[in-house]
Amino acid sequence: MLAIDAQIVVVINTINNRTVSVDVIKALKDAGNVNEVAVKQTEAQKYATEIILKDLQYNRKITENAFSILLGKSSNDVKRSTFESQKIDANISAGLPVYLLSKRPDVVSAELNFRNTFEQTNVARSYFYPSLTINATGGLQSLELKEWFSSRSLFANVITGLAQPIFMQRQNKTRLEVAKANQQKAYLQYEKAILVAGKEVSDALALYANETDKLVIRKNQLDALSTAAGYSDELLQYGLVNYLEVLTAKDNALNTEINYIDNKYKQMNAVIQLYKSLGGGN
Repeated sequence: MLAIDAQIVVVINTINNRTVSVDVIKALKDAGNVNEVAVKQTEAQKYATEIILKDLQYNRKITENAFSILLGKSSNDVKRSTFESQKIDANISAGLPVYLLSKRPDVVSAELNFRNTFEQTNVARSYFYPSLTINATGGLQSLELKEWFSSRSLFANVITGLAQPIFMQRQNKTRLEVAKANQQKAYLQYEKAILVAGKEVSDALALYANETDKLVIRKNQLDALSTAAGYSDELLQYGLVNYLEVLTAKDNALNTEINYIDNKYKQMNAVIQLYKSLGGGN
């Protein structure tokens, strides 16, 4: 919203300047320095700028409505400061340590899932070991040989416990194979989460660096085009340039100033994207 506000201010100032330009070009026509085509071209340039203003005002209203929904309020004007007052003081470093990614919810979830599947594999292995259970009623009632093989004896309990893994060997192997497969799957998901997180951090760093560099170049471009637009007005009055050169110079200056604001917005947004890609950490 603040970036759109700033662009609207630029466009309004441009419309005011182009209104003056229309008056100037009309005076030059009356003096015989230019023709009616120059007047109409200048007026058309002013109207084109007014259309830009309408689009920006529409975009601002849509953004205000969306922001109001986020706040849980009905759509209305949102009180705010100015784009120029926004400062994001961030120490952006290209050599961010990987452990910073551990604050991302998706990375934490993938790590915990991998740990869980690792333990499930250990559980599956434990099924291969016999379970010997001696209870209070187990088989020491008699030392007679025939009693040793009765269903109530200790010997029968032990034999049952030892034989169970043998008879269930295929089931236990299957259980272990499934657990290992799930563990490998969880590992790959964890690896992917780390790679995706790293990519998003790298993208945010690249965007910040790119927009920062472009801002310097765009500022130089804006200064040059603004100066050229100012000179073109003066030269037109002396007949040293034609009106098309003046129109082109002013259009270029306007577009560059709007793009400069957009570059600044993207630079700030890159810091926000970096913060999000690090899971809200720094």
